[in-house]
Amino acid sequence: MFRRSVLALAVWASALAGGTLALAAVKHHVSQTVKVSSISQSSNYPNPGSRNTSAGTVTGTLGSGAIVQKLLITGHPTVTTYTFSATSTGFYAHGTTKVSVTGTATAQANGSTTVAGHGHYTGGTGRYRGARGKFSFTGTIPPPNPTVPTPLVGHLTGSISY
Repeated sequence: MFRRSVLALAVWASALAGGTLALAAVKHHVSQTVKVSSISQSSNYPNPGSRNTSAGTVTGTLGSGAIVQKLLITGHPTVTTYTFSATSTGFYAHGTTKVSVTGTATAQANGSTTVAGHGHYTGGTGRYRGARGKFSFTGTIPPPNPTVPTPLVGHLTGSISY
């Protein structure tokens, strides 16, 4: 009872002083699967400087939701490899997450493309307000198919604090 009274008094005193009680961010393991398809792209895609916007679904330790990603091709170091940077927003039932990534996309002999890279959480809303953390990702885009969409399926693992 005494502890509860002291805590209530501290909250009341903080409110009177115009302050807030901040809770320390808690670090969580994150494991996500993302499935995205292109919804628009520059006419010169995938040349360096060109852009692509993708949308899709995300599932994993943060829940299930939707994702929108904006990608910029930053380089073309070899005949089969492109470098890129991207930002994305994940929309979940309890808030959003914002991330920034860099990586490489490599064309394979069978017509598929593999992607890999690293990213970090740059913020969020709701439950994920102020999200920070790092992750790595890998993924594959199947060979093009004129009758069936071929979305990128990617997996990321890392940590997030919120």
